[in-house]
Amino acid sequence: MRCSLSAFGVVFKQRRMAWSWWLLITISWLTGCAQHSQIDRPTVDLEQWETPLSEPTTPALSDWWRSFGSDALNQMMQQALAHNPDLSSAWLNLARAEIQLQGVQADRLPVTLSAGAEAQGGTSSATSGLQHQESSQLRLNISYEVDLWGRVAAQQAAGEAQLDASRYDLQAAQLSLTSRVAETWFQWLTLQAQQAEAQDQLARLTQQEQLISARQRLGVATEAELASQRASRLQQQNQLTQIQQQSQQTRRALALLLGQSYQGWQPPQADLFDLALPLPDPSWPTALLTQRPDLARAEAQLRHAEANVVQARAALFPSVNLQASALLASETLFLHDPIRSLNLTSTLAQTLFDRGARQRQIALSDVQRQILVETYRANLLNALMEVDNALEQVQVQQQLAEQQLALLAAQEAIFAQTAQRHRLGSASLSQRLEAQSQLARTREQQLQLQQAQLNARVQLYKALGGGIKQQNDTPE
Repeated sequence: MRCSLSAFGVVFKQRRMAWSWWLLITISWLTGCAQHSQIDRPTVDLEQWETPLSEPTTPALSDWWRSFGSDALNQMMQQALAHNPDLSSAWLNLARAEIQLQGVQADRLPVTLSAGAEAQGGTSSATSGLQHQESSQLRLNISYEVDLWGRVAAQQAAGEAQLDASRYDLQAAQLSLTSRVAETWFQWLTLQAQQAEAQDQLARLTQQEQLISARQRLGVATEAELASQRASRLQQQNQLTQIQQQSQQTRRALALLLGQSYQGWQPPQADLFDLALPLPDPSWPTALLTQRPDLARAEAQLRHAEANVVQARAALFPSVNLQASALLASETLFLHDPIRSLNLTSTLAQTLFDRGARQRQIALSDVQRQILVETYRANLLNALMEVDNALEQVQVQQQLAEQQLALLAAQEAIFAQTAQRHRLGSASLSQRLEAQSQLARTREQQLQLQQAQLNARVQLYKALGGGIKQQNDTPE
């Protein structure tokens, strides 16, 4: 049930027309400037990271991938940011949010605006003879909702928050995409190195099998030694086939991330050990609030929810509409010496009975706001944990890599000694093959640890939100 009341319909003549028009605009503008309560953003009392870095660090910038010192990686990042389909969808979502906000901003203009003109003339007969009659008029009508309770302003604030959320969604998609491109390329480089090592190992095993076969025909080697060598060669061939399959799948995945067809395409080659191992500065925990796009998006959602609460509360109060109509009328066809009039009208409308729908809407909006507050707090705690985990992973992988270098040197020495003993006849062929296999496994582990070190750096950059935003980082 809704009722309305019209008040102060007044007609102003010529001298009061301009004054009344400016009064209408001033009242409408001032009453539309409603303010909203500020939300309390959840905070966490954390002065420093649990796993601080002891080595020198470099500033974490938004184009963090350049820290790895690879032109090939830089070019792939540019291609992915320009052509990835998922990222294109995020751009379109941002464009949609901008269009929606423009519609909300348009609601703050006069609700309706209409104009009309009319002119007529003719001759009629009367008892006194023919009479010539002429008339003309020009009308202008404006209707405007006065935002006394902040509903329209809150609606615009909600639209702006939604636009910010879409903008941070885009930044999060960019961060996720770039980290996946880097990790996928590192994985492909690792598989390429493993494939080369597996091919060399297969060639050595094949050559040794041929030698043992020749010795077996001469009665120097046994059938068991030949069978054992053949089994080693077949096992290595199976491993090579699996590595080749993984390499092809990784190549296709990387091509899709770059937004191009994988058929006939090969990623750029590089040596894993030639890539830099950057160590970004994690700064202070409070810096995450401005660096991580997921936290910024959660805060934008909070502002959107707060604006929804304001709109729901404003619905409890009556709406006020101002109408203005101006008229120029003349008894001539071309508005010569017209009569001027301006009519101002105010309409007050209030819903009297809605079965508690507005109160329920307020309660629902407030509950949704509280849910988003807790979601923001959970996201903040998770972000802090991810940074500490990434810092720890960087240090652990670095320690493992250093230990692996010592292990590799030991395995190389063992293989050299075993090969020398085998040539002198003091070590068997099986001992030589076992030492050679151990050395090959140690080299493969070193490749995997190098990849793990690179991935740990990527994850640290990702946990830090991609680093400090530079000029023109935020999409316009």
